Amino acid sequence: ARVERLEEVVRQNPRDVTQLQALGGAYVQSVAAGGDVALYNDAEAVLERAEELAPGDPRTTVTQGYLALARHDFGRARGLGIEAVAADPFDADALAVTVDAEVELGLYGDAAQHLQQFLDVRPGLPAYSRLSYLRELHGDVLGARQAFAQAEAAGSSRYDLASIAVLRGKLALNQGDLDEADAHLDRARGFVDEPAGAEAGEARVLAARGDRTGAVTILETAVAERPTAEVAILLGDLLRLDGRDAAAERADTVVRDLARDERAAGADVSMELSLFEADRDKPAPALAL
Repeated sequence: ARVERLEEVVRQNPRDVTQLQALGGAYVQSVAAGGDVALYNDAEAVLERAEELAPGDPRTTVTQGYLALARHDFGRARGLGIEAVAADPFDADALAVTVDAEVELGLYGDAAQHLQQFLDVRPGLPAYSRLSYLRELHGDVLGARQAFAQAEAAGSSRYDLASIAVLRGKLALNQGDLDEADAHLDRARGFVDEPAGAEAGEARVLAARGDRTGAVTILETAVAERPTAEVAILLGDLLRLDGRDAAAERADTVVRDLARDERAAGADVSMELSLFEADRDKPAPALAL
């Protein structure tokens, strides 16, 4: 609905830089919420128009950084983030882009420094959730849980709270705590009807408890209604464990189709797809990727 409203505003005022920036950001957010990945190309187009109308506007730079992150172009995202931070060291969004890019590039020291700036500028849910992830990457699980609790306390919307609950569920899953994972995923469902990532977490809990049939049922529904690489890969894994190789191949086809669509939208999924192909005993395409 927000995308449609902003598209109408831009049609009426095609030189309104602020609305072009907002539309570009809304396109990226729409994909994250399950929208068509081709919207990345639409985001690129409107942000290029905004840049032409107001060269060097920091808000355009930051939004281009979010788009680069979504496309897995982490080097470009970091450059855009640092450029925006240089223009305004108190821009929390610019710091968020920079932190995300540096984490993905393995520049953890730089990410920690920029994250501290982020926490100083705006100590809310976005900063605390990133703090949790960085702590988890360093093996500080207790610290990650504490940061998630701070993020949850700072949550301002049901969507944000659902997202944090799903992430807390995945953290618990990674530590083998199925009851805690289940509780967090249930809480996510209490905030919104279809929290992103919940199906994969719920299926992993069921499979770990021995209910592979229930896990497959959840994943098959998700692939049919809201296909993501995460659920399709997990579905293929479980189907192979059941000896259902033909059905597993169909799930794998979904993964490759999604990767093709992301590439067409300018995303670099080579790293993720290379691991996927290696797991499927396809060394040649894995090595090429």
